[in-house]
Amino acid sequence: MWVKWWATYNQAHPNEHIAWYLGMYLFLAVLGLGSLVIACWVLIMTMTPQAGRQLHERLLQSVLNAPMSFFTTTDTGITTNRFSQDLELIDMELPVALIRTAMMFFVLLAQLLVILASAKWVGIAMPAIVVVIYFLQVYYLRTSRRLRILDIETKAYLGTQFLEMLSGLITVRAFQWEYQHLSRFLEMLKKAQRPFYLLYCVQRWLNMILDLIVGGMAVLLVTIAIKTKGSVDPGMTGLALTNLVGFSQMLKQLITNWTLLETSMGALARIRSFTGSVETENLPGEEHPAPEYWPKFGGIEFRNVVASHKKAKKATLNDISIAIPPGTKLALVGRSGSGKSSLIAALLRLMDVSSGQIVIDGLDISTLPRQLVRSRLIALPQDPYVLAGTVRENVDPLGTVSDDQVLSALRKVKLDHLLDNPDIGINAKLNPDMLSHGQCQLLCLARAMMRRSSILVLDEATASVDVLTDALMQDIIRTEFKNHTVIAAAHRLDTIIDFDAVLVLDQGRVLESDNPQNLLARDTAFKELWQIQKGENRDWGRSTLSMLNDAGDRASLMSFATGR
Repeated sequence: MWVKWWATYNQAHPNEHIAWYLGMYLFLAVLGLGSLVIACWVLIMTMTPQAGRQLHERLLQSVLNAPMSFFTTTDTGITTNRFSQDLELIDMELPVALIRTAMMFFVLLAQLLVILASAKWVGIAMPAIVVVIYFLQVYYLRTSRRLRILDIETKAYLGTQFLEMLSGLITVRAFQWEYQHLSRFLEMLKKAQRPFYLLYCVQRWLNMILDLIVGGMAVLLVTIAIKTKGSVDPGMTGLALTNLVGFSQMLKQLITNWTLLETSMGALARIRSFTGSVETENLPGEEHPAPEYWPKFGGIEFRNVVASHKKAKKATLNDISIAIPPGTKLALVGRSGSGKSSLIAALLRLMDVSSGQIVIDGLDISTLPRQLVRSRLIALPQDPYVLAGTVRENVDPLGTVSDDQVLSALRKVKLDHLLDNPDIGINAKLNPDMLSHGQCQLLCLARAMMRRSSILVLDEATASVDVLTDALMQDIIRTEFKNHTVIAAAHRLDTIIDFDAVLVLDQGRVLESDNPQNLLARDTAFKELWQIQKGENRDWGRSTLSMLNDAGDRASLMSFATGR
């Protein structure tokens, strides 16, 4: 419009006030560009990072505070999708879509005003064109929004398949299942691409319809210009045609960016729904503080504890009552499903206690925050976990000990090759492929040695390592944790034969408890389990046979015992 006024004035007064018109044109251009830069800076560099951090923190807190039942019932790909694609939409597409939608709206409005001011007769058809565009965007937005949601949801199952295949890659290669899994993955990839392809088709359809609408407006404008020849300013008609050329593209970009904005807002709604629907494991009354050095002694007492998994019909732990004096080495023994891991889960507040109390050094742990209880106990599970970081960060994630202590712990667990190699120093990045499964477990044991606590919990920590590694770990446990209270769930009974006490569990109940030597000296379930593991030929007692899983196992053992 300013150029049109400049051209009209220059036609009447050639080459006059050129600096004024050029300077004003430059000022308007700089003003528009500066406003856009300031808006982008405020939105992208200030508001978006803060919003992204807050949303990520809310998501992370929701997942970290979720109960164990959430991880068993929720698909891994759905949770991963919230952290990956939804946050990516909010961080990357939402601010850009918002800026471009606002910019396209004002540009389109300016072009429309210029067209109406330049060719007034076009305003007669404008109400009909607005109605057509309104119904068009309603139909397109509804379809496009649904297709984008389907695109996001189908990628969640693709992510689940990828993560599961990655975690079991060794098994897939061992059984040569590469072709089957690759075929399944490609099939799921095809299904995941269907919504994207349909969305692309819908966008092409939108472009065609909008081009036809703008083409009709151009024909109408040219027809009006021909019919009103001589009575309409040719410059204004040219200005209207010039703006009409870009009107179609701006209209397409407005509708497309509006769709992206709605999709990104949908990601925000999904995160809000996710954080609101995930239950927290923290219950009212669990905010009492604990002394700084708690647990100082390591005395544990289970008082009539009854616990079960969520929505389980039968109690997993049924009336457990035991007292573990400080410094006691207690072994949990029983068949699979007897309640060993459940008892440890209840101790670590991973399973809610429906009745009874678990008391550690005089404090009922149900009154303490769950994260506090877990941070004050040393736990070593069966599956090792190697952190993404340096060797030092894996041994001492919290940075509470010196380098000399870290080096001493690594030498004790026989991981000296991590120290002798100058390329893999204590501050070098640790690749999990550098270590075998047993070495990863030894690294986790070194990490446990750096913790400050009086209670050590072992959940089948040596079940998946070789005999030599098992012997090394047992020796370290007996020397480095000799003053700790140790609770160990064990299948290899010879590793706990020198413990202070053995607790035999069956179907969530305490079957018997005593010193292992005393239990071996008389007819007990522990003695029968010991003899089964040692392969001794004897008559099987009813208590032992009842601890087996099915009738087939019992029949096989009876046949072995009778020699038939």
